[in-house]
Amino acid sequence: MMKRMMIYAAMLALGVAFAGRAKVYAEEPVKTSAVYEYGTLIDKNITTDIPVVPGTNYKIRVSYTGIDGGGKTLNPVRIYYEDVTEDQCVPNILEPYKAKNVDDRSGLLYEVTTTGVTDVREFTVAAMDDVLSVIVAGDAILEKVEVTAEAPKTKGDKTTVYVIGDSLVQTYNSSYYPMTGWGQMLPQFFTNDINIVNRAIGGRSTMNFIKQGRLNDVLINVRPGDYVLVTFGHNDGGGVAGRACSVADYKRYLMDRYVEGVRQRGGTTVLVTLGNQNIFSKDGEVLQSYPDYVNAMKEAAAEKECPLIDLNARSKEYFKSVYDQYGIQAVKDIIFNCFRAGIYENYIDGAGDTTHFQKYGATRLSEFVAQGIAELKLPGVSEYYKAPAVAESVPANVGSVKFNTKKYDEKYYHMEWKTVKGADFYEIERASMNSEGYITGFESLGYAAEGMFADPPIKREDGMSYAYVVYGVNAAGRSEKPSEFLWAVTDNDVKKEFKTRLEAGELGARKEAAAEEQKEEAVTQTASDTPTPETAESGNDDVRKINPAVIVLAIVGILAAAACAVVLVKRKKN
Repeated sequence: MMKRMMIYAAMLALGVAFAGRAKVYAEEPVKTSAVYEYGTLIDKNITTDIPVVPGTNYKIRVSYTGIDGGGKTLNPVRIYYEDVTEDQCVPNILEPYKAKNVDDRSGLLYEVTTTGVTDVREFTVAAMDDVLSVIVAGDAILEKVEVTAEAPKTKGDKTTVYVIGDSLVQTYNSSYYPMTGWGQMLPQFFTNDINIVNRAIGGRSTMNFIKQGRLNDVLINVRPGDYVLVTFGHNDGGGVAGRACSVADYKRYLMDRYVEGVRQRGGTTVLVTLGNQNIFSKDGEVLQSYPDYVNAMKEAAAEKECPLIDLNARSKEYFKSVYDQYGIQAVKDIIFNCFRAGIYENYIDGAGDTTHFQKYGATRLSEFVAQGIAELKLPGVSEYYKAPAVAESVPANVGSVKFNTKKYDEKYYHMEWKTVKGADFYEIERASMNSEGYITGFESLGYAAEGMFADPPIKREDGMSYAYVVYGVNAAGRSEKPSEFLWAVTDNDVKKEFKTRLEAGELGARKEAAAEEQKEEAVTQTASDTPTPETAESGNDDVRKINPAVIVLAIVGILAAAACAVVLVKRKKN
């Protein structure tokens, strides 16, 4: 009765009036099939209450004939069933409503009729209570409602893990990149011995995921031995009309629908607390997102004796560790969909999202979920967990870094480099250069989750320009000092690029152009120059060293001259 009142309340909110119910049918639940004949003009709505077996899936066929007034612009037929009172996700989209419901809504609330033509709409309902209600409204003649019980599903060859949740979990297409849901990255932590199906979708809560038929679409496919990961809370507690759900209703939906509905079909629900947002206190502590909903899910899991993965706690701990080691900038740059302008084509002007994840952050959260599954020792799935490799050494050095100032109409210094083996992410440092081309010191500029970064064009003031260097980072530490710089110089509005070798430990390295100028101004040594002992010992490459052969010839000459002198002296004595 409570479920029916919820349906009626939802229909009233949609402007559907009630005109009385269908006649009472037999109390015995439908175990094979049944036909409810009408041939009746719908007076606002007709409700058919069908006794059913909870946990059974039923094929429903609704036949109706159009009358004048039932056209697309007036009062088309609308079909509601079970808890589903909003746009539903079965493939019955019809024009002209298709353009307005382009994701995967059914159009069962907007069934256009043709006068004198009988249409049939067919869909499957996962019964969870002992009465299944089918409500038909609109200007038409309801011909009949046919009900057929489907045979119970058997265990599949592979275990299937369904993932249902909101935008933090869903799979995104390339137009959203680098925004990524953790459900999208989960398969990489398991072997191909299981199937992982991500049914999460943005903007959904425990309430409207049910009302839109999305839970029903999962339940009708669940087989014995399958698992359903359930994570909600951001939209339940977000306060947006049509999504928001009280803490009490949130807990009730989890227990009575998400846990019980899966159990009825021989599957297991794993509740996953919501991933935390990027919210820190002034003291650097992570502030918990929607704590009442996190606690309500834990209570539901305890009361239903249902497996739980506390992703909220794990994500908070991880965000804090990144914050403590690298600072808040790293949390933004590599975890959340929050990064500088000029890096990604889908976000040319940057992004400041503190809720959704980019690929690296989503991968880390999916890793925590996979670890949780392994720890729960769930039969048929935990044994196929693939633990990620642990870094035993720092990443390889980042090689050549290149500018692509043309990428965004020279609006940004867009940098790119090849990703290196072992790097989880990258740290970019920038140093000032004076007019003589000397580096005054490197400072961290930011972090990147992959091989690209950006900096706004630099106006050369007081002869200053900048040098950039990139390091790979993983759990073992940071890569060694790179052997190459990337120089950004603006000179008379003409952008030039310079690259130089960085000697080990030399922070006073000179840019290539300055070095060449100094070489040209150096004092040139002639071939006859004789080095002093000091310069010979210093190893100065700009001063020529004495050839050993010359020394030998000189000694021979001296000895010959001495011999001649001796001969002359003897002649004089004689």
